[in-house]
Amino acid sequence: MAIITGTIQLTARKGTAQHKFIGHSWMLVMVIVAVSSFGIREFAPIIGAI
Repeated sequence: MAIITGTIQLTARKGTAQHKFIGHSWMLVMVIVAVSSFGIREFAPIIGAI
């Protein structure tokens, strides 16, 4: 989802309501991805315990 909205954001005309809405949507999706990354534990044996 973030890749799609990011691509649209880069090609859209700046300053429009659509551009601002997509920018806020992209930011929300990226926050969700970042927060959810803290719950990933399956790779701990491969990478090592932190």
